[in-house]
Amino acid sequence: MLTTAWVKSPPTVTLPMLVSLVLSPFFLAGALFLTFRRRRLLIERAGAQTAERPRSAKEHQ
Repeated sequence: MLTTAWVKSPPTVTLPMLVSLVLSPFFLAGALFLTFRRRRLLIERAGAQTAERPRSAKEHQ
């Protein structure tokens, strides 16, 4: 139950708001880092697989 004083003059920043503001950039940066890392690894893997494939029937034998 909220007190009348809190309803009339709420705090500017509460603890949950502060924790969210501090942690959200960290998790956003981590998500971006992992996304770009995964993309780079998938591109490298695709390049390695195409380099191993023979281009003609003669190379295959």
